[in-house]
Amino acid sequence: LTMATAWSWTGNENIKTFETCLRLLIQCAGSGGNLALNTGPTERGAINPPEMDNYKRIGAWLGTYGESIYGTTGGPYKPAPWGVATRKENKVYLHVLANFVGEPVIELPALPVEVTAVRSLNGASLDFEQADGVLRLTLDGAALEPINHVVELTVAGDALDIPVIESVTEKNRIAYSLGDVSTGQTGRNSLETLLGRSGGNFVEGKKHKGWWAARNHDKAPWLMVDFEREVTFNAIALSEQMRNCSTRQFVLEYALGDTWELLYEGQQIGMDFSLKTANVTASKLRIRFLKNADGLKPNLLSFDVFKL
Repeated sequence: LTMATAWSWTGNENIKTFETCLRLLIQCAGSGGNLALNTGPTERGAINPPEMDNYKRIGAWLGTYGESIYGTTGGPYKPAPWGVATRKENKVYLHVLANFVGEPVIELPALPVEVTAVRSLNGASLDFEQADGVLRLTLDGAALEPINHVVELTVAGDALDIPVIESVTEKNRIAYSLGDVSTGQTGRNSLETLLGRSGGNFVEGKKHKGWWAARNHDKAPWLMVDFEREVTFNAIALSEQMRNCSTRQFVLEYALGDTWELLYEGQQIGMDFSLKTANVTASKLRIRFLKNADGLKPNLLSFDVFKL
C-alpha cells in the first residue's frame, strides 16, 4: 500500500495520516499478514517530510508496543469491529481499535484455555472475567490509548495451539437495502454499490472495487441508511477507499421517526473505523461529513451496522 495516492512522487498532498498508517499495520498483523508501506521519493531520492514523520512515529509506537507485533501471527480471534488479535508463545494480544460511546466494554467468546494473567500494556487498570463461555474486558475509559489499546493475555500452554475463533458472525450484521445521499455518482462509485456491499455483494468480485463518493459541488455531504424498521444496534464499522482516506471531521446520527439525534462526533475514518456503543434503537442512521482534506471529496467504501 502507498502512503499517498500513487506509487511515485506526489508532493505533500493527500498523505495518509499517522493514525491511518498505524491502524493499517495493526490490522495486517492481526490478519496474519505483513505491511509494505510505500513512499514515493523526490527526484533526489529523499523521503517526503510528512511521510518520514509517519515512519518515525510508527517506529516510536513499535518501540513501546512492538512486543505485540514482532514475531506474532494473527489470532486466535478473527478481525472484528472491536479490533484484532495477535499471538506468540503463551501470549494473546488484544488490539482494541474501537472507539466507544459509554463504558468501554469488550465481550468475546471465551478462550478454550485458562487465562493466567491479564494486563494493559500501557499500565492502565482493567477488569477481566472469563466465565459461562464469555471473555469480558472492562477498560479504564480515562486511560484508553487513542488509536490502539493493547491488552496482553497470558494463557496456559502455547497460544498458537488455540483454534481460530469467530467473535462476530453474519448473524450479528444488521442488513439494509435502502438509503439516500446528499449527492452521488452513478455506476460503480454510487450509493447503489455501497448498498449492495452491505448485503455481501462485491462489484467485480472484489471488496475494494466501487464506493460512494460525493460530488465536487456538494457543500454539506451526507449519507443515510434506512433499516425500514426499528432495529437495535451497538456497533458501527466504516471504511474509506484506500487511496482517499480524506475525512477529517464527521458526525454519526440516528433517527427513530423524523428526529435526528447525535450519536458520535469524530475526526478520521480511514480504512477501519469502528464504534462501540450501548444499545441504540433506530430506524435510520446517517453520517454527515463536516471537514475533508484539501482537494478531496468524501467517500465511503463500507457502512456496516452490528448487534453484538
